[in-house]
Formats: sequence, structure tokens, C-alpha cells
Amino acid sequence: MKYPFLPKLIGIVTLSGGLLGYADSGLARTSDLTATICNYTDYTIYGAVGYYDGGEKVSEGWYRIRPNRCMTLAEELDGAVYLYAQTEDGDEVWLPREGYATRQFCTSREVREDYYAEGDDCDDMDVEGRARWFGRVVDSNNDGVVLFNIWE
Repeated sequence: MKYPFLPKLIGIVTLSGGLLGYADSGLARTSDLTATICNYTDYTIYGAVGYYDGGEKVSEGWYRIRPNRCMTLAEELDGAVYLYAQTEDGDEVWLPREGYATRQFCTSREVREDYYAEGDDCDDMDVEGRARWFGRVVDSNNDGVVLFNIWE
């Protein structure tokens, strides 16, 4: 093979909707992760994080992220991390599309409502629940941070 190092490189992939993400080389860290969303748009967005805790699906939100700011949504996560973001009115929605499977997690219907949800039954939530598709994000830099950059 002329370029044996190429399969090990982490490449940058342009995603739909003007998003930028990273392709996984298979070397990504999967423990003690911090989930962060950076909002590089001109409007406030609301983010949510999904993960597994002892085999149980868990999601948390809504985190209000102002324009040109980053926010940590969760820390010390182990395993796969999934993120979701939208405008308050839901007209714009972002989820990572890095070539990984998406998963459904429960969220509150109202983005201004804080929630913590376990399992798949959104009707069991304290608030009116709704299932939404979240996209997986990996620690491409192996620094313990799963980062989702949102661009206009």
C-alpha cells in the first residue's frame, strides 16, 4: 500500500446544514467524557444530551445556549453520547451526522422546560414527553470531550 497511514487519520467531514463534524478512526475515547455544544449561530438554541447509564437510556435538557457560546451539558459519561439541538420554536433542528446510528430519547415537549428522562416510555415523564432523534458524537481528539459545533 502506497499510503499505509491514511486509514488511521481522522478526517474532517462536512455535514448537511453547514455543520462540521469529525470522522471516527476507531481510536476515540469512550469513558469519562464531557458533552459540549458550541453555538456559532446568531440565535439562542436549546440543547439536550442522551446517554446510557447502567444500560438504561437517559436524556437531559433543555440547556439554553446563547449565540457564539459553548456549554457543557454533562460530564463523566461512559459509552456512547448523543446530542440534539433546536431553536425555541423548533423551526431549526440540528443533530450530529457523523456516520453513526441515531437513537431516540425522550425530551419534554416544551424546550424551556428542564427535564431528566429515563427509559423509552416518554409518557412516564413528569412533564409532557416526546421522543426525538439524537445523533452520536465521538471524542475524535481523544481529549475527553465530545464536541458538537453548530453553524448557520
